[in-house]
Amino acid sequence: MPQRSLIDQLPEIVRDGRREAQRILEGLGSSRRVGLQTRELVLPNPNSSGLDLRALSTTDAMGGISATGGATGPGDTTGTPPETGRPDLNRLIFGDNLLAITALLAGDEEHESLRGKVDLIYIDPPFDSKADYRSKITLPAAGGSHENVDVSKRPTVAEQSAYSDTWASGTASYLRMITPRLILMRELLKDTGSIYVHLGIQVNHPVKLVLDEIFGKRNFVEEIIWAYGSPSGGRAAGSKLVKMHEYIEHYAYSYRERDEHKIYLPYSEKYIANWFKWTDEDGRPYRRRSRGNGLWERQYLDESRGVPASTVWTDIKQVYADPRAYKSDQARHSEITGYATQKPERLLHRIIKHSCPAGGLVADFFVGSGTTAAVAEKLGRRWIAVDQGKPAVMITRKRLIDIADAPTPDGRARPFLYQSVGDYQIEQARNVLGRRFRIGDLTRVCSACTASTGPCRCRPR
Repeated sequence: MPQRSLIDQLPEIVRDGRREAQRILEGLGSSRRVGLQTRELVLPNPNSSGLDLRALSTTDAMGGISATGGATGPGDTTGTPPETGRPDLNRLIFGDNLLAITALLAGDEEHESLRGKVDLIYIDPPFDSKADYRSKITLPAAGGSHENVDVSKRPTVAEQSAYSDTWASGTASYLRMITPRLILMRELLKDTGSIYVHLGIQVNHPVKLVLDEIFGKRNFVEEIIWAYGSPSGGRAAGSKLVKMHEYIEHYAYSYRERDEHKIYLPYSEKYIANWFKWTDEDGRPYRRRSRGNGLWERQYLDESRGVPASTVWTDIKQVYADPRAYKSDQARHSEITGYATQKPERLLHRIIKHSCPAGGLVADFFVGSGTTAAVAEKLGRRWIAVDQGKPAVMITRKRLIDIADAPTPDGRARPFLYQSVGDYQIEQARNVLGRRFRIGDLTRVCSACTASTGPCRCRPR
């Protein structure tokens, strides 16, 4: 039987994604809904004057208050006794983003549902058909220490079950993964909200078709070309052209009601030299602008907003995991975390400033090295960051703790919650095997197999 083309499978993929999302939405009120467990209340600066730990703290039997990265373990009862959580605390969540989104939509006793409450979503979903789910990241030495920390991750049994065949059908499998997530992300957005989906050349066009189906073509705002360049001029195999750009698709919940702020870029030195070539008695550069009838007025450089940004961004360079990639501009080294797919802070700064109001809520469900959360913190926005990779969560956590230029009196990040998706491995298994799954089921199934002949059929082969 000939393999069906992707365009033939697309309607079925979207239909199945809608069914899965609808099933999840219908179960939000169930007593067995997915929940979030708070492992820590992280205090980047526990010495801040006037900090009310009792008002901020929220925990359960799995953890407690953590100051400057010092975690408390299960059963630790030191510190201030916990009370209820604050719904406005920022949240770093470890776990499958589908489960995390479900929990955020449902809400719980400590946090209200975030359905229709998010101003901006930015995601940078991965696509690698040769993915190895093991990873090793080196965290920089903490203050007072000279030893770096190696963080290794191996996939859990549940993760192997969930992702062993994720890319079996290539792009079709990827679309089946991303479609229900995008549908549920739309449910989180405010009427004025926007979503930015960062994509590579492998999947941009098919994902855009899915986005058109979910958000509607009328709510497509713009396609941004991020031309990030290369530190060495770039290399390509054979006669291929050098790849130096990626796509960012911007959709709004409602095109007409979206919150949007115009972005201006600084004038180039050449532009300034050609146009702002006059100076007044105080030495302030200005250019002459006609008012008609032979009259002129002065437009001063220091009062000019700059050039309106276009949809092609060539002024933001990539952040490379290896510092040796840089031959100049040493200032960028401060951003390097060692995470392979890290995005530059300037990129998220522009997106957040463009589509999130002051004090608004930003969410990233593939947060990686934590750029979205870090920039949102520095811009005074609230944030939710989710990743199922433990190294990503640890890097993000440390990055937030190390912030020194936030808009707070001491420049440190505000307290935030470190949460996980229920009992993560159990929730993963339920997501794969069904919500009725219980740990004992695996024992009964595998015991049955040992009594039969032939290979065990309980595990994917």
